[in-house]
Amino acid sequence: MALRKFAFNVASLTLARGLQTVASIVAIPILARFLQPSEFGLIALAMPFILFCMAIGDAGLGQSLVRVNQSETVVWSSAFWLIMALSGGLSLFVLALAWPYAIAFEHPEVAPIVAVLAISPFLQGLTALPVAELQQRERFQLLAATEVIASFAALVSALVLAATGAGVWALVSQATLYWVVKAIAILFASSFRPKLQFAVSALEGHFTFSRDSAIGNLVAFFNRQIDPLVIGRMMGATPLGLYSMANRLAILPAQLLAAPAQNTLYVKMVALRHDIAALRDLVLISSLAVAILVFPPMAIASVSSHSFFVVFLSEKWAEAAILFAILAPVAAIQVVSTIWTPMLLATENTTLRLRIGIEMTVMWLAILPFAAMYGLLAVVIAYVVSYTAFSLLRSYNKFLSPVQLNVIDMTRSLAAPLLVSTGAALVHLGAMWALRLPPLGEVALALAEMVLALALLVLVCRKTLRAHVGQLRALFSAAPPLAEGARVASPIKIYVWPLDPTAPAAAGELASLSEKEAARMARFVFDKDRFRFGQSHARLRALLGAHLGVAPADLRFAENAHGKPLLVGGPFFNLSHSHNLAALAMSDDLDLGLDIEHVRAIEGPQIARRFFSPQECSALNAYEGENYENAFYRCWTRKEAYVKAQGEGLGIPLDSFDVTLDAETPPRLLRIDGDDASAWKMWAFSPAPNYQGAVALRTAEAISFEVITSA
Repeated sequence: MALRKFAFNVASLTLARGLQTVASIVAIPILARFLQPSEFGLIALAMPFILFCMAIGDAGLGQSLVRVNQSETVVWSSAFWLIMALSGGLSLFVLALAWPYAIAFEHPEVAPIVAVLAISPFLQGLTALPVAELQQRERFQLLAATEVIASFAALVSALVLAATGAGVWALVSQATLYWVVKAIAILFASSFRPKLQFAVSALEGHFTFSRDSAIGNLVAFFNRQIDPLVIGRMMGATPLGLYSMANRLAILPAQLLAAPAQNTLYVKMVALRHDIAALRDLVLISSLAVAILVFPPMAIASVSSHSFFVVFLSEKWAEAAILFAILAPVAAIQVVSTIWTPMLLATENTTLRLRIGIEMTVMWLAILPFAAMYGLLAVVIAYVVSYTAFSLLRSYNKFLSPVQLNVIDMTRSLAAPLLVSTGAALVHLGAMWALRLPPLGEVALALAEMVLALALLVLVCRKTLRAHVGQLRALFSAAPPLAEGARVASPIKIYVWPLDPTAPAAAGELASLSEKEAARMARFVFDKDRFRFGQSHARLRALLGAHLGVAPADLRFAENAHGKPLLVGGPFFNLSHSHNLAALAMSDDLDLGLDIEHVRAIEGPQIARRFFSPQECSALNAYEGENYENAFYRCWTRKEAYVKAQGEGLGIPLDSFDVTLDAETPPRLLRIDGDDASAWKMWAFSPAPNYQGAVALRTAEAISFEVITSA
């Protein structure tokens, strides 16, 4: 049932994208006959400024809030008002700089175009959280319908204006009307309504995610949109129009398949984020499915591009055909790699995505100006060579590492689509050498070859595809919709703060401690220990009190039969401190255990033999030096977190259970005497440099964690 729903969601968005793509395929030749390459060049020159602002328009908060239950109205409303302030300010920023921007690129006619398009960032911000709400409820059919309505309204407007001689304003109306219609449709479809609430503190756990996402979008912007800026500035509007058309057609498969798959996969990957094996299977299966659909058509379109451009766009666009032919193979591979983005977001590897994006952008910025000196063809060749080399040697391995895959693994998985597509392209070239068909005949031949290549590929992969369907059914049955109670919607919060061993906590903070806590603090012999205890317990009360809306001094604690502290009335919590750092884990619904440890030298293996199981000691012996110390504390914190979660103190023999301790394997319990280890979840993190941390809890549900670090 879950697989059927997922397939229906993907099919809905893909159908919507398909209708948009078909409409674009029909509309682009018509527009290309009414408009000149220079007019396409003007809109291509105006759009980078708009897209730059839209890249940061929602500050990445939209995707972050997909993980948050809608009952947390303060969080959702605060995010909405922050996004509106940012996106509204960006629209005003665009409007103010429209004329300076046009003058800087020596095309004054671009200024009014930019001024009209300035409304786009505001409309995007207006729809960010309504879209997130629809995604969370998996209402992808409604999202698909809004895309179709907005796209068709925009295309009709563009065609009518182009036919009446409006020139570049036909394209401006298309870009603007799309966002106007989409905003109206999204607001009508979504049940999200913001309240007059705003608290920056409510968004603390989202700022890291949103920062990395927003910067990642900016990096992606520079990676994709710096080309039009440089080409427009160095070569003019006409070459830019040719480049824009080639690039627009090359990315059609991404618009058709990648975006719908991303939207639906992200929700499932968030729910499966702690099951690395399941995520790995999902990445491999979805990559193969997309490759089967994309590789053969793009390979054949690449080798027959001249005829397609002449037949569908007219002879004046023939120069763009060779550009498309070079871009198409890389564009096909990029469609597959785009599928990996939701996995990086779901596993909170936004920093990795950001770092790799920055590296690629810096490299391309260094190469592009020199390539542009030698013309459009040099720019395209330079991009393909640099992107391919960087991807194969670095970025793809890094992107796949969170699910323990690499380029070689992925290449093996995609071997059939790669071989069939290469063979189909060679067959087409051989047929054209023998038949010498005119452009229309070559187009007909290419379309037939695309169908045959797809059929052959499905036949070759039929056993693999049949097995994958069974895998997907099992994966999705284990990943409930986020809006139906999966714990990932209410992340467990982990607060981390430093301790000062040289000074006590403020008198006002210490006044919140109970008599029992004050007496315990006074029993410490050394000042540094007394200071750390006072600071950690005062902050514990402050955080729990803020969560409940209660004064810290009014909190009432109890203990279980083994002495584990409990807060009367909840939430569940666990405190840990080591050296000069403290951490607090908090959950409204699930009891848990937390441990952090300062990584320091270990004196011989005898400590491990005393506290670890034989299996853990054996695994630990594979490490030496600094790696040994890190592995030791990974094991220690995970075992301690489990013991604290059980709440039985020293009553649990430490050799009665095993945990993973290597950095590559997801943290989990491997064995528990008298219990099911798979019923437990474990999460590891580094609360600060030279510290290890772990959380353990018993639950079958998907869980997410937010680490909030403060001074």
